[in-house]
Amino acid sequence: MPAAEVALGSAAVTDLIDPERDCSCHLCAPDVDDDGCLGWRDATARLVEKHGWSVVGIGAHDDVPAWVFTVGLWHTYGSPEVAMFGLGLRDMQAWVNRLGKRIKKGRPLRLDRPVEKVLRGFPLAVRPVQPAWYPRLLGSALNFYREPPLPIVQLVWPDRHGTFPWQEGSGGNCRADQPSLWVPPDDHEPSIWTDLDEITPWPYPEAGARTQVFTVNWITEGSNPIRGVVREPI
Repeated sequence: MPAAEVALGSAAVTDLIDPERDCSCHLCAPDVDDDGCLGWRDATARLVEKHGWSVVGIGAHDDVPAWVFTVGLWHTYGSPEVAMFGLGLRDMQAWVNRLGKRIKKGRPLRLDRPVEKVLRGFPLAVRPVQPAWYPRLLGSALNFYREPPLPIVQLVWPDRHGTFPWQEGSGGNCRADQPSLWVPPDDHEPSIWTDLDEITPWPYPEAGARTQVFTVNWITEGSNPIRGVVREPI
């Protein structure tokens, strides 16, 4: 069993880094067309090649909070990808990028240690994400890596009193605005996250839910409307 899989399954193994990882991403095993040319170099792959990782952000919509996640930390550093939910999109992108820089400098995440000095005044907890959530919420990571192993961890924030969602007395927004991805979807309490496909149905069922979509900041931030959609055939 790869070291990262052991780490995600047991708090006794705390450094979430696997230097001997088996990576099946498009950069490690690039596609080659009939003419011998390399294919599949989208914006995410180019960012991973240039910076080591990319941060994918999904803006709040239809009363669903925003979320972000990295793509490339596993490929570049043997670190699990990092996801965060329920706070401001730009803030979460900045915080996750800050963690990426720490990992780059040799400071891996640990399941038994809170993440300090990211969310001002509050620690963040690190929890392993159940793979059954990947296609629902983290499809761009699946597109990039194509197949397991792909470890992902969730950064979980507490309420204003420092109480985490699994602790008694935690605030309603703290529990509702971020899913408990360490719990399998079938065992998760009913929430906006378990009902996401019903809330935001995918209009192209033949393409598969959570197919990669590219847009620009002024649309995700709500300052400009969507005036058109171009869909490439699959």
